[in-house]
Amino acid sequence: MKTSVLLIVVLATGLVAAAPALASWAWLASEDRIVEADVVVVGKITAVREGFEDGNRKFVLGEIQVAEVLKGDKKLKKADLAWTQPMRNDGDIGYSKDQEGVWILRKHKDKDCYTANYPSDYQKSDQKDRLAAIARSLESLAWGKAVDGLQLSLAVRVSPTSAHDGDSATLRLTTDPLKTEMAKVEFVFLVKNTSDKPLRYCNWLGDPPCSISLTTPTGKPEIDLYPHRDQVKGMKLTAENFALVGPGQTRVAYRWTYDLTDAGTYKATGGFAGKQDGKDLGVESVWTNKLESSPLTVEKAK
Repeated sequence: MKTSVLLIVVLATGLVAAAPALASWAWLASEDRIVEADVVVVGKITAVREGFEDGNRKFVLGEIQVAEVLKGDKKLKKADLAWTQPMRNDGDIGYSKDQEGVWILRKHKDKDCYTANYPSDYQKSDQKDRLAAIARSLESLAWGKAVDGLQLSLAVRVSPTSAHDGDSATLRLTTDPLKTEMAKVEFVFLVKNTSDKPLRYCNWLGDPPCSISLTTPTGKPEIDLYPHRDQVKGMKLTAENFALVGPGQTRVAYRWTYDLTDAGTYKATGGFAGKQDGKDLGVESVWTNKLESSPLTVEKAK
């Protein structure tokens, strides 16, 4: 993706430039980051101290004094945020003492702290109301029945056409009936861990987990969610193909853009299957079962 797309994100979200201009980022809407966040807070970095080493990288910890919690533990008063120091790569993102705003945070994989590794994970304080509205809307998503600790939601939004449009309130993820005059929608598969232990699911394109049952105004077509799977022929399953979902966490498992070619009602139900157990690769806590989402309706105007 070109640098210009990153600049659009900066301008549209009120983001203070925290990454080098040469970095290349795949664009994600703020709601995609918020739905996967462990906490979203308003606050200020009041101190920066030495942190830890991870491989050959050194990290510092910035202490965020929390003024308000938009998502997560409402009793949270401070949060330690880790970033690499010194920054060596175009994609490294760093912060500074006295930096104040809204922080979209995910728990570090094995340390007692948080990370904010995407450009829009930090936004200026004037974006608080917009981000709070997104967080509230995501709380109302409908979920299917939990099975062995995982739960599936199939959400939909009008397909984003640019970074600015993607953060518009009219393009919000929803599981409510959607009425639209637009030609494209995006279905988003969300997986949530409802258990008290970490779980992994296989996202290997050689045997992909997501499926959809779709009824259109003209019938029930055969759907291939993964038209580009031929591009991964010959690629072997590895331990990296098993995504981790911590207790209470949500992950975006897949996004699929669909053309609404006819006016009328579209009904969709998502499916999710754990087909690989990872035992031969030494992967533990792998989820293997089947999920179904709540049904979803999209109405395309004439």
